[in-house]
Amino acid sequence: MLRAQKSAYENPIRRIYEDALAFFFPPMCASCKERLAPDEDIFCGSCRSGFEYISKRFCDLCGAPIHGAPNEEKRCRNCPALPVHFTRARAALLYQGAVADGIIAFKFNRRLEMAEFFARTLFMFIETEMKGVRFDVLIPVPLHFLRFFHRGYNQAEEIGRILAKMLGIPLWTEVLSRRRATKPQTRLSHAKRHANVRDAFAARFTEPYSRAHILLLDDVYTTGNTLNACSKVLKEAGAWEITAMTVCRAIKSD
Repeated sequence: MLRAQKSAYENPIRRIYEDALAFFFPPMCASCKERLAPDEDIFCGSCRSGFEYISKRFCDLCGAPIHGAPNEEKRCRNCPALPVHFTRARAALLYQGAVADGIIAFKFNRRLEMAEFFARTLFMFIETEMKGVRFDVLIPVPLHFLRFFHRGYNQAEEIGRILAKMLGIPLWTEVLSRRRATKPQTRLSHAKRHANVRDAFAARFTEPYSRAHILLLDDVYTTGNTLNACSKVLKEAGAWEITAMTVCRAIKSD
């Protein structure tokens, strides 16, 4: 949306085209597919009212909402048992309902205009729930080149490009790479997800990064294995502090 608005002002013909497109094909809610009101964006008010934001009480390590009593380290009781390589993980929303519908539409139906909405959601979370925290660089979780070729874009990079501008920090897309194709994590059992991303990533810093605080970005936190694998190679390459950030996270049912 930010880039589209800018180009519209620079190119009057494109703006006429986009206005005509909106007239004949009015925007629909990313979840329920109802027509959006003029003051609504991406999601209708009804679907947005079902969003469950993660705020105030969440695990210091993995960022999961805490409903019961945390342990002495202020961690939830479902924290990863494996060694954790990121400093902390945070997510703005729970992956459910309309939010899940939106993520799926964004990733698989080319709803690229949703990138600004998700970036704005993360920016507001950082401003309200992470006051005083400053990042030096944003690194999106990469796709394997075959998946990128098939999809045509990296959803984490699309969100990250806008969020980095909002935060006033550089976006580094050449530091982290995916060395081999992996199966979608959602199709695997919890036990197989760690093995699926083992040795799948590589990191190489080409710019100064001394004591840099890295904001590692992805769309969904499930078990944290992907973010942990990325953080591991970033640490091995010399990263100092890593905050793993996602738009939303899935919560295991008891």
